[in-house]
Amino acid sequence: QTHYISVIVHNHDIGNFMLDGEIVPRSSFFFIASSGFSSASLTITPGTHTTKSFTAGHGITVFGISDDGSYGYPAGAQFEMLNQARDNQPPICFQIASDDNTVLVGVTDEQTEDTNIDGILQESEDVNGNGILDEDTGIGSAFLNYSPYVPGALTLSRSFTLGDSSAIFSVTRTPNFEAVASVVVYDLADNFCSVEIEFRGPTPAPTPAPVPLTFSPSAVGEIEKDTAGNEFYLSFLRNFDHDLDEANAVELYLSSPTLAVVNVEFPVGSFYASRTLVAGETTVLTLPTNSSLGWVPGFFVQSNSIRVYAEQPQLEFDVYMVNYANLTTDASLALPVDALGSKYVIIDSANSVDLVTVAPPEFVVTAVYDNTLVTITPSEALVTTGLDTFTVTLNRGQSYYGSPQATFGRVDDVTLSGTIIDATMPVAVTNGVLCGEVPTGVIYCDHVFEMAVPVEAWSTFYLAAALPLRPLGSVYRLVAYEAGTGFSISTTDGESQSGTLNRGEHWDSGELTGDIIIVADKPVFAVQLMTGVDRASTGDPSMVNLVSPEQFVYHHTFATVTNITETYVSIICSNEDVGNMTLDGSVIPAWQFSAITTTGYSSAVLPISSGTHMTESVSAGHGITVAGYRNYESYLYSGGFKYFGDSLFQPRIGRGKKWLDSHNW
Repeated sequence: QTHYISVIVHNHDIGNFMLDGEIVPRSSFFFIASSGFSSASLTITPGTHTTKSFTAGHGITVFGISDDGSYGYPAGAQFEMLNQARDNQPPICFQIASDDNTVLVGVTDEQTEDTNIDGILQESEDVNGNGILDEDTGIGSAFLNYSPYVPGALTLSRSFTLGDSSAIFSVTRTPNFEAVASVVVYDLADNFCSVEIEFRGPTPAPTPAPVPLTFSPSAVGEIEKDTAGNEFYLSFLRNFDHDLDEANAVELYLSSPTLAVVNVEFPVGSFYASRTLVAGETTVLTLPTNSSLGWVPGFFVQSNSIRVYAEQPQLEFDVYMVNYANLTTDASLALPVDALGSKYVIIDSANSVDLVTVAPPEFVVTAVYDNTLVTITPSEALVTTGLDTFTVTLNRGQSYYGSPQATFGRVDDVTLSGTIIDATMPVAVTNGVLCGEVPTGVIYCDHVFEMAVPVEAWSTFYLAAALPLRPLGSVYRLVAYEAGTGFSISTTDGESQSGTLNRGEHWDSGELTGDIIIVADKPVFAVQLMTGVDRASTGDPSMVNLVSPEQFVYHHTFATVTNITETYVSIICSNEDVGNMTLDGSVIPAWQFSAITTTGYSSAVLPISSGTHMTESVSAGHGITVAGYRNYESYLYSGGFKYFGDSLFQPRIGRGKKWLDSHNW
């Protein structure tokens, strides 16, 4: 057998390089193009050999050849581990919820420097300046450290798959064991994050009863509020985690009339991202999916909400919320802090019993001020608390997530509509259904949610345009806050219904065709519910808040939802604006509008292309509803609105009774 050594050396070492203590002649080396290195192939005897260079390191390969076979191997090397995954960003760790003996820790690792999702690294995207488009690798491992250490006193559950973009870990203590602990989570590129938790003392005392705020009447004034704002506290609801053809996407659609810099915290208090808004354009910001999937039923206090705010103190912008998953999607207009209230009534779509255990009705209450006492009177037995009225204390950014108990043996539908929220200070509320049927029992279910409107913004008069692609009509649900609330609902197709609701009761219309007129003798709130695909050829259940004509505004900037391509805008405007209304700067022809009986308003339903759009009216404000469809999913959301509310936290009941006389209720 013949043995050889192949050597690659730096050109400066030619004439100095040594094999077994002897200099290798220059004539043995050949330049490797213009690389600055040269190579040599040398015959060696059986046994042990040594090589040495002086100016720079060198590499060797040893091999042998005979009639019966061959071998080859490289020599050792000095190297630096390179992050081939291009992940220089650590995961994000945060505490979600806690009770006496358990703390839940959330982790997300789904960041990317490719903020505009074009696959190209822009200079503004290169956060760490490494010239590489960095992507996160997903969760790799998790560890628990605590002091004082007693084996088994604290345990960490780790239920995740390598590479997951988000996960929830729970740390549980043996009763009354006191310790300071740290949960450390690594991604697959060995970046890590940690969160400190603390267990102290025995079971805490029950939450004290709320102490109502009192105000001097002279200090309370009525001011105009609207849905554009400087600061928002937002909570998405749980959606199905399909993990099918398309991943879940939790998104904010942001728009501003002027150039603005907007910051996002998730969870509240932890910086997540910053975006620059260009006037007249919509900016989409993607949040960790854990902002939707991270809620845990039965935990009183959780930290899984989002804060969005402008750096310029006086600047106002609009926010829309989109919770997208393959086959279950919906959207909602967001309400800013200065448009929130302290009293709400939950409204959702009912679900059949066989779906409730996997796709329940749900709501989230989020505090925007510290020491907010929230009293909840449920219409359905909730996880942990049942049907009892209870009070939970929330600090800024903390939330309560509500969902119903299991419903085995029930034969009626399950809904949380009519659940009453009464807080000592303004709170943000989101309500809906993880996957709701409309009507119940009609296939298929779809994610349904809206940001709830406070009682002080309710009205006694609502209009709704018939939804496109729904030949059998839509369902309407009403809730009341005051006992003995009378109402009527009529359609442009000649149908009418009426009834009376007590405090916390709800009413469903059944499927109605045509445009809708709702009139009440006391303020109510109403939503429009899109029916399941079995009632049409495309789309599935969605929910949208109705807006009273007295709350219409003159201008809307809105955008279609990515991945859903068939979209319509429904417009309701004053008859005086028919022939003057514009969409994207072009006048909408008068013939496309139809009068809504004798209300003084008309409606039009128009197909629109994907992207950002604007509507404007001249004589009076107008309202819009955006509807998107794709196969077995859809979304609905309303445009912005305004209302008159109190300048302080004093709750009151909505206005609008002037409509009663003119509409002959």
